Amino acid sequence: MFEHLGPLPEIKIRKKPTKLKIYWLLLLLLVVGALVLSAVNIGPRTQAAKQPVPIILLLADQNAKQTVVHTSPVPVFSLLVKSSLPVNLQLLKIAASGVYDSDVLANLKLYHHNIQIGQLSSVDEEGNIYFELNNYTLPAGDNVLDLVLSDSGSLLVGDILQFSLFDNHSLVVYHQNEQIFPQADFPLRGGTTMIVASGKLVAYNNSPESKNILSTGQSSVANFFLAADSEIVDLNDLHFLVAGQNLDQAEFSLLLGQETIATSQPVDDKLDFILAKKLVLSTQQLLELSLIADGLSAGDYNFSLRDAGGQGFVSGQNIKLDKTLALGSVHVQDDLLQFASLPIDKKLTKGWNLIYNFQVKTLGSNDLAIQKLSWQADVKNLAIAKMQLMVDGQEQAADIIFKDNKIIAKLAASQPIRVGNAGSQVKLLARIDDIKPGGRIESYLLSDSAALAGDIWLNNILWSVDNHIHNGYLLAGVPLDPQVLDN
Repeated sequence: MFEHLGPLPEIKIRKKPTKLKIYWLLLLLLVVGALVLSAVNIGPRTQAAKQPVPIILLLADQNAKQTVVHTSPVPVFSLLVKSSLPVNLQLLKIAASGVYDSDVLANLKLYHHNIQIGQLSSVDEEGNIYFELNNYTLPAGDNVLDLVLSDSGSLLVGDILQFSLFDNHSLVVYHQNEQIFPQADFPLRGGTTMIVASGKLVAYNNSPESKNILSTGQSSVANFFLAADSEIVDLNDLHFLVAGQNLDQAEFSLLLGQETIATSQPVDDKLDFILAKKLVLSTQQLLELSLIADGLSAGDYNFSLRDAGGQGFVSGQNIKLDKTLALGSVHVQDDLLQFASLPIDKKLTKGWNLIYNFQVKTLGSNDLAIQKLSWQADVKNLAIAKMQLMVDGQEQAADIIFKDNKIIAKLAASQPIRVGNAGSQVKLLARIDDIKPGGRIESYLLSDSAALAGDIWLNNILWSVDNHIHNGYLLAGVPLDPQVLDN
């Protein structure tokens, strides 16, 4: 009934786009954006700073020592630990040589700057001693670890002890949970400690190496140090040898600092001092003493410490000096010059400047005359126009020459600088006409290195007494210290 309508036209259905494609596109954009942001915001990763590693150096005291039998306590080994950073100590292994007796070694204690640390945990059959240090903190810098024998009662005369660290495992050290291996010249051996029946006294010279020139008045003729090598000693007496021309009028004193502790007069070229109050000589400290002479006649003298004696604190025995000690040589004159520098204004200006200032006086009964003085002078960035010598505030006639960094002042025979016991102040002045930046003058009074000989005017200092002329050789105090002016 519907034929008249004819065939139906073909109909194509157009599907709508799905939402899935949109989601994928958005997701892709988000991922790309995230990657870009990550690259921009995070940037390159920074590595954590590496912590510094401490450097540890070990040094041992290798000096041989002696100690008297039955002395306690006895230091037997000293270890210097130099660390660049604080560290923690876990274990110390020390090897013993000589005495292996476990009963002796069990009395060892360890100290850090006089504070006991750790515990001795064991001593093995090979003489290795182990200290548990329980993470003890050692500060940066120099640290001294001392091994001390607290009881030496079982040691015998002739016993020798020596202690060592064999390798870099002997001291176990940590820093922030990381083990650090010390550096040293392994095996690191300490000095030996010998047990002796009694100690001895030792002496060291502190007198000038060259001959000293002195006046006949009171003067120091020798200086020296005394010490006990193995045990504390109560010093009772000292004995000297004196070689010289005439000692009949001489008197001698023994000084500790400024205190006179004994006096003596020579008998057959010997000086014997008996101390009214005993002096304690330590094994840890030197005692400085001075020998003073008064009334020596003119001439040459030599002094030696031939013996000293005292009682040992531990042994109770009479302790003597180990050997005779040559002290010094002096030349004595009736009259002598003595120099001492005086202060100056160190600011350099145009016009007149005081460039050197000193005092000179006589040691003796006569007035002396100075005919020549010389200075070493180093001049920079200035010009000296004129020089002048002043003595006790008055201008002193003198021929002054400045040449080759040397100032020479010659005085006429009729107008020398006259010096007495009260002393005179001598000033050297220079007139500066031109000073540049960095201007400077440094000068000092010269002495002479040999006795008077040849052309006398070649000497740096000339002085005379009773028509006898001398130079600056062996004069005490010269050359004087430099005096400096600058702008």
